[in-house]
Amino acid sequence: MRSGFADAVSSSASLVTLNGHRRDYISSAVVLGLLILTALLGVRIWSTVSYPYVLDTGEGTALSAAFRISEGGAVYAEIGDPPHFFTTYNPVLPYLCGLAYKVFGPAHAAPRLVAVLFYVGTGLVIYLFIRRETALRSAALVAALFFLVERHLYSRAGYAVTDYPGLFFSVLGLYLWRGGGRLQYAAVISFAVAFFSKQTSLMAAAAAFSALFLEGRRTRSVGLFGIFLLTVGAGIAVGRMLWGHGFIVNTLYYAFTGPFDARMSLYRVTITAVLYAAPIAAWIVYAWKCFKDKRLRLPVLYVFFALVLACTSGKVGASRSYFFDMAAALSIIVGLLWARVNSRIIAGRVPAWLVAAIGFQMFLIGVAFSYGLSVTGERTRSDFEHDAAVVEAFDSNEGMILYREPGFDINTTAQNVSNDTYKLSQLIRDGVLSSDILVKPVREKAFSMVIMRDKETAWKLFTDELRGEVLANYEVLYETAGEVFLVPKRAAGGGD
Repeated sequence: MRSGFADAVSSSASLVTLNGHRRDYISSAVVLGLLILTALLGVRIWSTVSYPYVLDTGEGTALSAAFRISEGGAVYAEIGDPPHFFTTYNPVLPYLCGLAYKVFGPAHAAPRLVAVLFYVGTGLVIYLFIRRETALRSAALVAALFFLVERHLYSRAGYAVTDYPGLFFSVLGLYLWRGGGRLQYAAVISFAVAFFSKQTSLMAAAAAFSALFLEGRRTRSVGLFGIFLLTVGAGIAVGRMLWGHGFIVNTLYYAFTGPFDARMSLYRVTITAVLYAAPIAAWIVYAWKCFKDKRLRLPVLYVFFALVLACTSGKVGASRSYFFDMAAALSIIVGLLWARVNSRIIAGRVPAWLVAAIGFQMFLIGVAFSYGLSVTGERTRSDFEHDAAVVEAFDSNEGMILYREPGFDINTTAQNVSNDTYKLSQLIRDGVLSSDILVKPVREKAFSMVIMRDKETAWKLFTDELRGEVLANYEVLYETAGEVFLVPKRAAGGGD
């Protein structure tokens, strides 16, 4: 059964006379603008995929786990003695990227392209979703392009991060769910795979079960939700059998540590609401209309649950990724909204305020696209020189090196003390682990080298206690690119 959006488009088209087949300048301008931003996105993806070193802590942790998997190592160990290898990431992306490393070698481009495929694939599913809902190709295209150039997604384009498969399987689940019947069972499986991609990828599933429940089909909703819980439970049990108790501890305990800043969440959500004023306003209108039009409930509820997730983005380390579901949900709203706008364009009923609103929203999208970002990527020449110096240190040493960033030891002779020093420091600060887990081996000079910044930033990974112990037991070998490279002090009177 076609939705009200498809009916609106068809009825509007019937108003066009034989002489009314004029060029659609407004639609062309919107699509052209989004295509230009998409072309710039392609440049950014190329720049990040081809970067030879890890791009940030989150990617480094995923790539470090993936490379270890490619060599047959375990990634869900409980934290004990150094080198403290552990990962809080669920297994889908690390294992797929591990396969990419195994096939194509230690270069980071292959695993990054795996993430890019999920990113682009999500845009394709959004296209198919809106195409089916509205029977309008232009609406589907606008929705998909809006998703691809959304500011939070753009900022991580080309990064090998777990968010992309989580988002892909979430949106795929919605597409299958909308198909109804037996496809909803397939949707439940897709939702479960989304969870095993990233633990917070539950917003689409919540929207689907809630929409069905509000339609009055409570028994089916509860039944499908039960199947979902059983599927996730079975997956956790299999993970426990494959990887041991460490899998449970890492993904369901360690992963949820970290402080929360409510003001930061409010600030980020407010900025997003301002930049995407039109889809947010449309969502509010559709939320009112969904009391009568049940087909609106699924996208409206997806935005709602995505907004709930975005409101937790103040958790330290969360930031942009907690807006990915909101990007997908708003893209669906954009597609539905464009079907309405397009019907006015076809019918020749385009008031000046609508043209101004479209222009203003496109301007905000452009601003959001470039806000704090660079088309050629966030890494500068100085970043490249810094990263090269760190990798050279790992290549010229053996044993363990204490360094705050993960992934720089991939395919080198040395090993990083922790592939997630950031999470390790959170666990220490929260009292989950003792500070001795790092301080004690520093005192014992168990590390062949320590690399730390000359000055700590707001992301303080070396505590005052740890820095003091490092300076007491290690001496400076050299300084470069804002990093201090230290080696164990020799005993007094000791020879070379």
